[in-house]
Amino acid sequence: MLTVQQTIDFWREKAGWTRKKKEANRKKRILISPRAKTRIKLREAKKLERQSRYDPDKLGAKAVENQRRKKRDMMRIQEGKD
Repeated sequence: MLTVQQTIDFWREKAGWTRKKKEANRKKRILISPRAKTRIKLREAKKLERQSRYDPDKLGAKAVENQRRKKRDMMRIQEGKD
């Protein structure tokens, strides 16, 4: 025997209406406070920065700085040897 909710879901699904769809739409509608938005953006930026350190094609500012520092150090070492 089907429960009431199962029957409702069955007929709604037949009509092309699914509960999942409605829940997904509800999640999209949730408002995010400005503070949370900036926090999310910062988190994304940090993640990209972390990835870019290892991926030479997408170098972030910090990675470029580190590379310059390494080159400078190598030059100093070579100058010291000569």
